[in-house]
Amino acid sequence: MSIANLAVTADELTAVRQNKKFLYFWGRVDYHDIFENTPAHVTKFAFQILDFRGDVTKVWNADTNIVEMITRHLNRHNCADDSCPPE
Repeated sequence: MSIANLAVTADELTAVRQNKKFLYFWGRVDYHDIFENTPAHVTKFAFQILDFRGDVTKVWNADTNIVEMITRHLNRHNCADDSCPPE
């Protein structure tokens, strides 16, 4: 498994909130289920971060500052298995 190491500053997140910057997340997961002799599976996802709940300038805290992303799924690159277009 691999994942990108990503750091986004509070200033950048504030700029997203103010529509001065755009933030997108996308990815692909390839996996096998637990059943024998079944094909590999793929899930693709892509979404845009529109805003946040909580204070992005402070550290996330389950009691005092739960920061949640408000997202919008994109029309492209959201699919699983046979619903994914051929590459």
